Amino acid sequence: MTVRDYIRERFLLLSLPAMESLIFDIESKLSQEGVSVEADMTHDLVQPIQIEFVKTLPNMLLAPQSISELGVSITTAKREDIISYYHSQCKALGIKDELIETETKTKKTPKIRFL
Repeated sequence: MTVRDYIRERFLLLSLPAMESLIFDIESKLSQEGVSVEADMTHDLVQPIQIEFVKTLPNMLLAPQSISELGVSITTAKREDIISYYHSQCKALGIKDELIETETKTKKTPKIRFL
């Protein structure tokens, strides 16, 4: 299995479409670290690839969850499931969780007005 195959399978595990632009982003970051996507997958490459994969997950939240056309229906993982997976992987891999900061900034506390 090549590095590219491994990346594609990571998307499939979450029932996410393997968007070429996101795969390209991961591949370009790995190539900057000296990892060829045509190389055979090894245990040493799992963590750097996993980190780059997890960093793309917030972009996946922008994709539609289901598409139906001409009797064919494609459904991806639920938004909440992707967010939960992202949070757990950020914690496990020790990378910055971009969604927590965004969620805390967008949550508004309710205000009570007395008339």
